[in-house]
Amino acid sequence: MRRFRFRLFCPIIPLIFTACYLFENKIDRAIDRATDYLKGKGPHIQTAMIPMLNHLKREYDLNFDLKALNENLLMQKNNPQRAFLRSLDPSIVVSHAEILKFRGIDRLTVTALYCDLYTPPTDLMQSLREMANAGGYSLTHAALALFLYKSRNCPIDTSVFSQEAEYQAQKLRFLIKRTNVASDLGIEAIVSLYLALPFLKPTVGEPLVEPAWIMKILNAQAPDGSWHQNDHTTVLAIWALLESKRNNTLH
Repeated sequence: MRRFRFRLFCPIIPLIFTACYLFENKIDRAIDRATDYLKGKGPHIQTAMIPMLNHLKREYDLNFDLKALNENLLMQKNNPQRAFLRSLDPSIVVSHAEILKFRGIDRLTVTALYCDLYTPPTDLMQSLREMANAGGYSLTHAALALFLYKSRNCPIDTSVFSQEAEYQAQKLRFLIKRTNVASDLGIEAIVSLYLALPFLKPTVGEPLVEPAWIMKILNAQAPDGSWHQNDHTTVLAIWALLESKRNNTLH
């Protein structure tokens, strides 16, 4: 797969340079082993992971041929989760009535996916805050929804968005520090925090994403290349490691 260049120059001092190289190489090997694990599952890979893998392929040039998986997924006309496939194929559009059938976390996420077509609800920020305050997966999905609203250039007040992004980032750090970092929830929270980074004010001192967290993810990889033999956790771990390279978290 493509190797990212360091954004920050790794000092040319033998021991430090060697450490930088080893970290980079360890992350690359972990990503390659994880993608091999998922490729080995063939058509039996968890369906919900296919749009996520497409995002990783587009955004980070992940080495994964998704053509057959995409074609099979798009052929499923009666898929109850079809609304979410807009992230895979922009031509897929469901009615606003279909979106309103979703509840809770799913409603928040799918509404964000279609916010450029259908006007977001007036209580959007209130709903995001309530979901964030609920913690756990509600918090991580609130962070994902906020990122989708911004990335799709949907109508959202810039100052309000920034305030909410800062609030969610602090909630995510609180969550990460109080859960198993290498668990499904822990890794999802780290990915969510990475998504928020571009919209946050620069900080001095302790980094928002701590290098120790990435090392714990690396060390938790199973011999077969997966994380907990779970497709969702494995894809999230790949995503977190790709972001760690992009942000030079270990340097």
